[in-house]
Amino acid sequence: MLPTYVSTSTCATSHTPPALIVSAACLTLGALLTSCGGAPDTEGASSTSGQATSTATGSGQEASGGAPDDGNLAPKIQMGAPVPRRDRPRPQAIPEADWEAIKELPPSRSGSDAVLFPPGDNNLMEPIVGTKEFSDEAIEINPYELMPRDLNITDAHRAEIYELLVELQPLRLDLTSDHHDRQFILNKRRVEALEQDDRPEVGWAALHAFTNYKGEDFQSRRTLLRIGARVSPDAASAILKTLAFEYGHRMGDRAESLLLLAETDPEALLEGARPYLERTGRRFQTAPSDEFFARAWVKACKNTDKSPVPMMADVAMNIALEPIARYVAIDALGEHGNDPLAQATLQEAIVESTGDGYFRRKAAQAIIASFPGERACVLLAEVLSNEADVNMARFLDDMIQTNCR
Repeated sequence: MLPTYVSTSTCATSHTPPALIVSAACLTLGALLTSCGGAPDTEGASSTSGQATSTATGSGQEASGGAPDDGNLAPKIQMGAPVPRRDRPRPQAIPEADWEAIKELPPSRSGSDAVLFPPGDNNLMEPIVGTKEFSDEAIEINPYELMPRDLNITDAHRAEIYELLVELQPLRLDLTSDHHDRQFILNKRRVEALEQDDRPEVGWAALHAFTNYKGEDFQSRRTLLRIGARVSPDAASAILKTLAFEYGHRMGDRAESLLLLAETDPEALLEGARPYLERTGRRFQTAPSDEFFARAWVKACKNTDKSPVPMMADVAMNIALEPIARYVAIDALGEHGNDPLAQATLQEAIVESTGDGYFRRKAAQAIIASFPGERACVLLAEVLSNEADVNMARFLDDMIQTNCR
């Protein structure tokens, strides 16, 4: 079980809680914050058990520099500071030597106030009530197991990945939404900063953490893989190719690797994905959904200034592939409406007789979006005049009424 943290503010809109908060919300929270407006709590915030147990305490005394209590103000609430994570007791799963080293890790750049709380950002609410508690499914993170000491990784780089993984652990599901919203926003900012990090060693550390990470949660694994691939693309190329095209790895990791490989080593993706997209029968091995191969192909072509039309034309009309891959292909063809092959494929797709009405509707939408207006309307009217499917006929008529009048 990971540590428990107490909310550090009742109504503040920044991460640093005011020493004294004057708010009418105190009246609403009276049932929860029993010290609201009462006598001073002599116990205050304590950490005798090593856990974060900061509690809200009422105070009839003035805070330093505060306004005098003239009797017209709402009762004041003074919040104790949370106990730092590294001051809590050592988890049994982490050896004592590792825990002492963890407590000495330097602060991370991605966890700094400049990253998490940028100037002028007043939209991040502090949780109003309750404590931040991780769920029973959260795991203890030992950075020295994920990134062993014998690797050429400094504690500064190790701290970046350690703090990230700790904060990515799931919160209790019964916490109020403000806790979950806050975690999502802060983690999003942290990840964005790490993906743009100018230190390749951070990417290398993320790749090592990914290979040694025992957790099954896809979010953490995907985040580590993304950071490793985007910060250290050369170091990540080999592991991405292995995950993408070799049997035996987690399917989520393999799908994400396809998309990242298209981003960091597009030529390798184009070479490896071709057999999967050109097959005309059943799959020759267990692999990610055809959708990911098609999406990765389009992204790789974009990153190499190549046209995706030849392959996507084949994918769109290849009924051996999963339908969603064919939808991706139709979308890609619609973005290249000036290409004669793309136009011919879309004209064929809109009258396909496989019974996939959604596929045909996607084709009609791509035609409207990419063909010259008059030509698109004439084509849709011609298809409508010979349409036997009542629902498809209504769809085409609606498109004509909307776009051709």
